[in-house]
Amino acid sequence: MNFSFLKKLSVKQKIALIILVCVFLVFSVIKTYFPKVGLSSWKNDINLVLNGKPNVAENKDLCVYFADVGQADCILIKTPEGNAIIDTGRSADAEDTFRYILRHNIDKARYLVITHPHEDHYGGAARILDFVDVENIIMPQIPKSLYPDDDGFDYLVDKINRMNIPVYAARAGDTYSLGKAVFTVLSPAKDFDNLNDMSAVIRLDYGNTSFLFTGDAEKSVERYLVRHKANLKCDVLKISHHGSSTASTGEFLRAADPLLAVISSGLKNEYGHPADDVLYRLKKQSIDYLRTDLNGNIIIGSDGEKLYCSYEKGNKNG
Repeated sequence: MNFSFLKKLSVKQKIALIILVCVFLVFSVIKTYFPKVGLSSWKNDINLVLNGKPNVAENKDLCVYFADVGQADCILIKTPEGNAIIDTGRSADAEDTFRYILRHNIDKARYLVITHPHEDHYGGAARILDFVDVENIIMPQIPKSLYPDDDGFDYLVDKINRMNIPVYAARAGDTYSLGKAVFTVLSPAKDFDNLNDMSAVIRLDYGNTSFLFTGDAEKSVERYLVRHKANLKCDVLKISHHGSSTASTGEFLRAADPLLAVISSGLKNEYGHPADDVLYRLKKQSIDYLRTDLNGNIIIGSDGEKLYCSYEKGNKNG
């Protein structure tokens, strides 16, 4: 290559050229070895984040609501072809939960998913069944050794039977559709030895966007899914077990590699959720996150290509 043209440049032009080359080299190294540094996923991959202006997110064909239900889980999935509810919060908060659901015009649901029979996940279901026309219920088949000694859950099962609502066991590999949206059960793939690990772990795909809902699944499930090469890569990850240190291992977070994580936990809860080490691991993986305890209700819309996010208060990453 002929560099004779350099002789014709002034000193200032040579300095400018050297600076330009250095900037190019530095940017190339960053892109190659540190792909997330300096590239905000909130600006480039998640199209828009608005605080307090939910219509931008809600007007999309797929809308996922992470309801602020305290130290519990309740997630609504809304599409033009049908709706789904994943978990229903606690019985003590059932009135507020069903009002939130009805406020978003969800009076029918093709699927109600109860990830596992802990009260903070199924507690509001019996009340919600009085107001929402649920076509199908999906829940894991719990081994007899783990079946909860819980009058509330027995009452719910009895009510479901009396209402003749079909119940499907959540099994790894099963798929269900909501129009163009498809969700796949990733776990339980076997009988685990505690109730949290029997949680239904569900992947939702809509176009080129994806969500991963994890219930309260803990480290043993995460390890199993990673080692069995489950399809964990997602855009939005619901952090398991309210941000407990019993889940969200570095290995699992690397496999999921989400643009955004959502933590559902109660303000100043007695368990100290989310745990500091989980927040540290999210930061270490450069994963932005929102928390229902600090950000309130969180809404994420998808047009199949980009995600649109709004939340009520606070800032991302606490």
